[in-house]
Amino acid sequence: MSRAAELRVGIIGCGHQGTRHIHAFAECQRTLVVAIADQNRARLERLRGPFAHLRAEVDHRRLLDNPAIDAVVVATPTSTHAAIALEALRAGKHVLVEEPLSLTTTQAESLAQIARANNRILMIGRMSLFNAGVNRMRDLITDGTLGKIQYLDALQTVPDTSHRDVSVLFDPGARDISVFNYVLGQSPVAVSAFCGVNSQPTTQDVCFVALQYEGGVFAHLQTSRLDTRRVRTVTAVGSERTATWDEFETREPFRLFEKSKLDSATQRPGAAPDGSSPGGDVYAPAIGNADPLLGEAEAFTRWILDGASCECGVREGMAVASVIEAANRSMSQGGALCAVGRSETGVVLKEARADAASIPTMPTPSIDEIERVRRRCIGETPVGAQVLR
Repeated sequence: MSRAAELRVGIIGCGHQGTRHIHAFAECQRTLVVAIADQNRARLERLRGPFAHLRAEVDHRRLLDNPAIDAVVVATPTSTHAAIALEALRAGKHVLVEEPLSLTTTQAESLAQIARANNRILMIGRMSLFNAGVNRMRDLITDGTLGKIQYLDALQTVPDTSHRDVSVLFDPGARDISVFNYVLGQSPVAVSAFCGVNSQPTTQDVCFVALQYEGGVFAHLQTSRLDTRRVRTVTAVGSERTATWDEFETREPFRLFEKSKLDSATQRPGAAPDGSSPGGDVYAPAIGNADPLLGEAEAFTRWILDGASCECGVREGMAVASVIEAANRSMSQGGALCAVGRSETGVVLKEARADAASIPTMPTPSIDEIERVRRRCIGETPVGAQVLR
């Protein structure tokens, strides 16, 4: 495509995140949303008001068969990401798929091969990487402002029962693993994990994961679907300063804490002037409020139209999948520290060995299969099959 070309996009899955994608791509200067798909007819009806001009389909395959569509966004339940992305790639579409890309590295390798064989872009929706707070944290780590990084911590609670087709380790846990890897510029070498509180027979709703990175850096994440609060924070603790990003804090989403200075006489932290506990200065730098999902949509568009790649490819998706696989091994061994699979380049990545023609087929879920997943997750009588977040 030429630089002046317009990218024609279809959105598969029109729940909360899918609807946000419709708005984001509608704002992109060089994209045109032409169709949406969702197996929940009631949801499609609700979207007819603001998006009456869009073609709406109950079967997402109609979008894949439409030659007027260049690319699709996959915003469906996590367990269906890989299969629908695979089908879209085989249909010749560029694909932006919500994180996580897949449930295993084997699936991710297959997708990578198909994308290369068909010369299509496969991008993972790592929305947090387009958040100004996350990027400020990465900059402060990279330029040494925080000093030597000692550890990272993330807390994420999602009081939402509609995401229970997979363990909380996959969704939303994969997002925090992705952020850790991004701000540190590397992937962990070992993982220890505990998950529990099964509201469904095959999923866990609470997860605690400890990750060990090179250079003696540790990270910890806690994620839950049971907490009634909605929380998303990431903290980086360095030898000189501590940085904290709070996604849902509107006034001061990013804060920088100076370490307290030692008293010259005692060589111990001195008390604050008011006699309170010792501590350094606290800053709340302005970081801007640009929509990260719009930034993600623009990056996808530039990658396809201009060839400007970003850190949201299959390589990064494999890194996250490999960490989750190690975490699952750890859980099966009672929380034992398990090594993360590593390639010769030192990146968590298994090189795909098979030719595209020999890649095992991942069956695309039927409407009935996805409906069964939905009903198992949220236990309601359907008003129409639902393929959405």
